[in-house]
Amino acid sequence: RRGRIGDGIVADDEDCDDGNTTDGDGCSAICVLENGFKCPIPGGTCIATVCGDSQKEGTEQCDDGNLRPYDRCSPTC
Repeated sequence: RRGRIGDGIVADDEDCDDGNTTDGDGCSAICVLENGFKCPIPGGTCIATVCGDSQKEGTEQCDDGNLRPYDRCSPTC
């Protein structure tokens, strides 16, 4: 099924769907996961990820448990 944006149901062509069409809340107006967020419950509210907590989440490329530069992961994960 092709997803309907903002219906709260994550369909095949959507990364997320938090039930609205608002940018800046983790799930964009076109249902794409926004940088710095994770959506732990499909169709639910998205929350900000925390860089440096040793958990690779959302759009983080890495998370080595610290915010030091020039090691395994950058300070912005």
